[in-house]
Amino acid sequence: VTLVLPNNAQEEGLVRTVYGVDDDEDGVFDLSSDYYDYFTYVSNREDYRFSRVTYLETTENIQYSNFQVGNLPNLRHNCIYPTSFQAGEFEVVSRTLRVVSIDAQEEIVVLPGSLTDIIVVSSRETYEVTRLVSTYFFEYTRIDIDRIIATCDLGCVDDDDDWWYDDDDDDDDDDDDDDDDDDDDDDDDDDCDCVCECDDDDDDDDDDDDDDDDDDDDDDD
Repeated sequence: VTLVLPNNAQEEGLVRTVYGVDDDEDGVFDLSSDYYDYFTYVSNREDYRFSRVTYLETTENIQYSNFQVGNLPNLRHNCIYPTSFQAGEFEVVSRTLRVVSIDAQEEIVVLPGSLTDIIVVSSRETYEVTRLVSTYFFEYTRIDIDRIIATCDLGCVDDDDDWWYDDDDDDDDDDDDDDDDDDDDDDDDDDCDCVCECDDDDDDDDDDDDDDDDDDDDDDD
């Protein structure tokens, strides 16, 4: 895949995209195989978040000399698009689309170098792109803890999503009689701990309320 920008790219807003096959790896597209060659025009270039891209149907009014580079195929009057770009769900020819989704996360669309350091690529080293992308997302994307807990609560099964209930129930049980724990141990095979303990807590709360009422009566006396 080759992207060609003119020297005055900021003014013109044009990008030439060429991609195809290079079986013999000589740096030249195999013209005997299918290749695609088309232009896009980027508008609203002052702020990339609001930029739009138009897929041009022809090369009319385009100065060829600005885009004829190296061993790329000679430009034609009509742009060459893959079939999927010309019709169907992914049709883009002669259409104008947003470059950045309006609800995309800032970490994904941020300008290069403004959030993380730019990696200087060396021809003497090999880079694991997948690892670098994963590291970026772990270090620089926001994590919604509430959303993760809610997802786990719905997706986990049995005791896997009940661990925080056990913690809370244990604290409550410390305040109550130890007999409740013994009773729960006997019922482990039949009922979920969290349900049993929650029921016990409800009963205990009722008992506490009764005690409070008695205390109030004593105070009145």
